Amino acid sequence: MQKIAQLQLPSGQLLALRTFTEEDFDEVHEYATDPLVYRYAEWGPNTEAQTREFIAQAMAQQEDSISCAVVLDDQVIGAAAVWSTDATVPAGELGYGLNSKYWGRGYATAVAGLLVELGFTTLGIHRLTATCAPANAASARVLQKNGFKLEGRLRDHKRVRGEFRDSLLFSRLRTDPPPSAEAQA
Repeated sequence: MQKIAQLQLPSGQLLALRTFTEEDFDEVHEYATDPLVYRYAEWGPNTEAQTREFIAQAMAQQEDSISCAVVLDDQVIGAAAVWSTDATVPAGELGYGLNSKYWGRGYATAVAGLLVELGFTTLGIHRLTATCAPANAASARVLQKNGFKLEGRLRDHKRVRGEFRDSLLFSRLRTDPPPSAEAQA
């Protein structure tokens, strides 16, 4: 397993992004079957085979993407990724999901910040986008804390368990000023 990025949190805990391993199955499958975690996602609840397939795909890193396990003090608490969306334009997207046991503690905000840094530096992306369900106020706030600006609403953008759903579209440019400490609080 390879550490991709890490951050020492004010609490003293170490939050890291690292490559997935097959040994991560139990922790990944726990959150991939949690209705709170997948309620806004196109996936879920995962079968065991789907979780194994997800881990295998994440382990097969591509040149233009970074897929990682989110690890808090050696415990896998989620997944995160940043990837290029266009070969001719330096544009990309990011996404993240955490075990609901770890919500509300600033971990998702920290993870999104690490993804932004990886997207801009490692992948050379100029424009990053992210979407979330309009009802997912927590995810919208994570993006805003990381300097993303709301661009608008994409109508019937995703199909979630057979139903179309709108998405809010957020973006951040490499040239945007970093978010202030107050915005991240």
